[in-house]
Amino acid sequence: MRRDGKSGKDLLRNPAFAQHTPTPEQKRRLNSLRNCARMLAREIQSSTPAGPNQTLAIRHIEDALMRANLAIVEDALENRRAIVDCFCRR
Repeated sequence: MRRDGKSGKDLLRNPAFAQHTPTPEQKRRLNSLRNCARMLAREIQSSTPAGPNQTLAIRHIEDALMRANLAIVEDALENRRAIVDCFCRR
């Protein structure tokens, strides 16, 4: 038990730690973004000298891809929550 009275299991119930299976449409969007990010990373790698700035540029692509993927999944979760809230208020 933590000082705030919550157990580790309470933290694991947080939706941020849940695994969400993407729908076929989400998979298509995720794959499209991944392919674009890969092409950009390869272009940066072939067009710039190796070094810390090249590494940082590629890491920023990785971060942008991760955040875009999260946006796709979270958008679907928000839509589901809105639908459930709508039905619960009736």
